[in-house]
Parts: sequence; structure tokens; C-alpha cells
Amino acid sequence: SQRASTKANADALRKIRHGVAQVRTALESKRFDLIGDILHQSWMVKKTLASNVSNSSIDEMYDRAISAGALG
Repeated sequence: SQRASTKANADALRKIRHGVAQVRTALESKRFDLIGDILHQSWMVKKTLASNVSNSSIDEMYDRAISAGALG
């Protein structure tokens, strides 16, 4: 379903691609503290691409990890 809606999701896909560039920049500048937030933002965008990207079990595990201190 993600592939079928690629055109409709063009803005979201650009945001995810920009996240890749941001991670590269963070790694090159040794700003490892930024990577978790970039991954989190990308995951939030990815979940908007299609209803089956995530499910309640994955969301629950992700929320528990974030609550335990994970950054993304």
C-alpha cells in the first residue's frame, strides 16, 4: 500500500530522505545526541505513509522504549 500511494506521500518521503541526510551530518560532526531525535521524527512520518506500517504491539513497544529513555 505504501508503493501504491507514493505520489500522494511525496512530501512525507522527502522528509524521511532529509532525515537520512541529517543523520549523515550528525555522524560526520560527531553529534550522536541528535540521531535519536532524527530517527524518532522519521518514524512518526513513516507511520503516516500507510495504516499497516505499524500496529498496536509495535506502538506499545516503541512507547515503552521512549518512556524508558530511548531517544528514537
